[in-house]
Amino acid sequence: RQSTKRRRWSKEHSQTCHDSQEVRMSPHNDRWERTSSTPSSSDDDLRATKEMCHYCFEILLQELTPSDNPVASSRNQQQQQNQHHHVKKQHARRLNGAPSFAGGVPSSASCPIFVTWDKRRGSSVSCSFELRGCIGTLVARPLNSAIREYALTSAFRDRRFCPIQKEEIPLLRVAVSLLVKYEECEDCFDWAVGTHGILIRFNDSHGQYSATYLPEVASDQGWDQQQTINSLVRKAGYKGEISTDLITNIHCTRYQSSKDRMTYQEYVNMLGSDPLLSAATPTTTTAIVNHTNTRSVGWKTCMNL
Repeated sequence: RQSTKRRRWSKEHSQTCHDSQEVRMSPHNDRWERTSSTPSSSDDDLRATKEMCHYCFEILLQELTPSDNPVASSRNQQQQQNQHHHVKKQHARRLNGAPSFAGGVPSSASCPIFVTWDKRRGSSVSCSFELRGCIGTLVARPLNSAIREYALTSAFRDRRFCPIQKEEIPLLRVAVSLLVKYEECEDCFDWAVGTHGILIRFNDSHGQYSATYLPEVASDQGWDQQQTINSLVRKAGYKGEISTDLITNIHCTRYQSSKDRMTYQEYVNMLGSDPLLSAATPTTTTAIVNHTNTRSVGWKTCMNL
């Protein structure tokens, strides 16, 4: 009876999401983007790497540091500008070809992915990081293109925040999370705090509800399983009583995450030079407006469900 109910929910959900569309969301709030239907992962042995994080910074720098800098008036400025263009040409060659991380993963590798940008607060000695943007997908996507797409989407299209600006780059940290090992749970408590992320789905007479938390969320918040489920039910938009019957009828999928992080300073150390140490460029505001206008034509819009 339970499996029949789950199949019925999946069919209804697929129709609601227009079959060929995927569902994209932020792990910390109800941000979904309709672009296929159910969570999937085709490469459970994939691991996030520093090279993937390095590539995210390359993509961000390419967006926020236009190549048409004005000619510097002094010899010192000209030398700095030439050095800057040399570094950018190196970046461009890598970005126009295979991604810099491609040697470490199969060309056909795909899995669900989230990219997170955090911003440092405080001094480098005693600092903390706060969320600056995070968007991803629960549908398996080719990594060669998905990392670029979500690095930009989370940096510029997370509606909770203003687009990232050039002057913020030295304070940034990026994280790439690859979601793997999707498994159907026996019930909504068939998972482990700190090990699994979960996706819950349920319905009532008013409609269908779903929400997810990445593996680190429950442990970071200090929640047990019951607190996590209660929070997810509210996050999904359900306003009614969280009863025993409701909990019993929740369909739960668990998954794991391979995550790696990199700060901008680590990126500079890995690169061997700082691309931002160059002659003056056009104002960041203008660059962002231009890039936003360019991207808005082809990018799907995130929406809350």
